[in-house]
Amino acid sequence: MQEDGNMEEGNIRPTGSGYSKKALEYFKHPKFVGEINNPDGIGKVGNPVCGDVMHIY
Repeated sequence: MQEDGNMEEGNIRPTGSGYSKKALEYFKHPKFVGEINNPDGIGKVGNPVCGDVMHIY
């Protein structure tokens, strides 16, 4: 870590938003999303009132 608090290792560098560049990259370009055909089980978690619902297969 540099004296100014910035991390140099990998892609971990703070942005003006408070999130690292790597976290923003994962948010903008998610991986492993979608539905699984014929899953063994399905879970649903979250709060539909605020639109924050996640289905887990």
